[in-house]
Amino acid sequence: MKRVTKNDVDTALLLWKEASERAQAEHLAWGALLQGQQTLIRSMIDNGWTYAQAKRDVDNASTVHNEALLTALTEMDERCRQYLELEAALKAQQQQP
Repeated sequence: MKRVTKNDVDTALLLWKEASERAQAEHLAWGALLQGQQTLIRSMIDNGWTYAQAKRDVDNASTVHNEALLTALTEMDERCRQYLELEAALKAQQQQP
């Protein structure tokens, strides 16, 4: 394994923080959709959609948000794992004579 530097660890931490922020944004976006779904459905019906069409499209949008959140959480977990591995490797290196 190549030697790990403090810069490697700092970069990994930054990438984890970015992934965490992305996951938070996805969570908020999905939450906003869920919170406004009845209003959205009502608006669609008022504009000529049937309830079934409106519900299907809102459900599809919810699925897209759900998948985006799961992807973001998976990336966040992977970035965390990478950070922890690099941090442990750096500590191990520092303890070697």
